[in-house]
Amino acid sequence: MKQSVYEIITAKIITSLEKGLIPWRMPWTCPGSGIPVNYITKRKYSGINKLLLYIEMFDKGYERNEWLTFKQCKSLDVSIKKGERCSLVCYYSYKSITKENQNGEAETKAVPFFRYYRIFNVGQTTLELSSAEETSVFHTKARAEEIIRNMPMRPEVKRGRSASYVCTEDVVRMPRKELFISEEEYYSTFFHELAHATGHTTRLNRFSNNSTTLFGGEQYSFEELIAELGSCFLCAESGFAQKTLENSSAYIKGWLKTFKSDNRFIIRAANKAQKAVDYILAKEKDGNE
Repeated sequence: MKQSVYEIITAKIITSLEKGLIPWRMPWTCPGSGIPVNYITKRKYSGINKLLLYIEMFDKGYERNEWLTFKQCKSLDVSIKKGERCSLVCYYSYKSITKENQNGEAETKAVPFFRYYRIFNVGQTTLELSSAEETSVFHTKARAEEIIRNMPMRPEVKRGRSASYVCTEDVVRMPRKELFISEEEYYSTFFHELAHATGHTTRLNRFSNNSTTLFGGEQYSFEELIAELGSCFLCAESGFAQKTLENSSAYIKGWLKTFKSDNRFIIRAANKAQKAVDYILAKEKDGNE
């Protein structure tokens, strides 16, 4: 039986987790790190596509995080190297369906379908790449501070003994920076809490009645994954490595169980995380792939 796009994507994430690798906790400072982009259009891949391409980068050790479709390769008159296999990225396509509504009238709706297409890393092609085309250096601390400072309607930030987002008060609590093991830990934690804060009713409205009923069950697991992915994407924007979780084995076990029971869970979480990041970065929909 042919696998659905959801099954294909979730299987790839599960395979990575079973190897002990958390796709959204990859070391961004390795060669080829940074946000994956299309070589020609320079558009950044977003949401679940970021995770899929991070996995490919880590598994294959590509030196650059730039990608091409087969058609784009032909337009550049370059070939795919013998034996190379494609990677998958996904998108939503819409199909018009006409149904009779409760009033007996014909009603047409655009129904989304999740699909995928194939791409290749520039390192899999015969494309000649000059050193001048290397991906840009990381912005690191200055960029991270800029992201935090410029978040629209940013919640109040207060000193705390531990890091948390208090939804009922719309407050992020953060320990002093010097108490963290590294700057990477500090900023990835800060980004995690800001991603939570985007769920407030005055922002993206993921929480019902601003209650803190997030603790426990699938709703909590889903929101935590959104914040994890949001932190991952913002670390990539800043050029910071995101440190591995101390209790990664326990997290991996929980995520594996969830993903195996719901093959749309990771995709929904990645989409929500991308919206949270776009909000923090004050981005309009910009044609990311």
